[in-house]
Amino acid sequence: MKTHILSWIILSVLIVRKTIATTSPLTPYTSYQFSTELEHNIADLWWIVDENRQEITFELHIKTTRWIAFGISP
Repeated sequence: MKTHILSWIILSVLIVRKTIATTSPLTPYTSYQFSTELEHNIADLWWIVDENRQEITFELHIKTTRWIAFGISP
């Protein structure tokens, strides 16, 4: 089940936008396996999957002056 959810998340993000390059001027907190530019010069997403600990770590950079929301659903 967790593998199915993980596959769905990865596929969904890749469908949203093909990974070309990220535009955030900030350096990510750590090294990530995957990244995608959700919106040019606005939103970048990085993530790493740890199968042993069954964890997914996300880092999201958004250029905004207001609140943002980040949601995940199967």
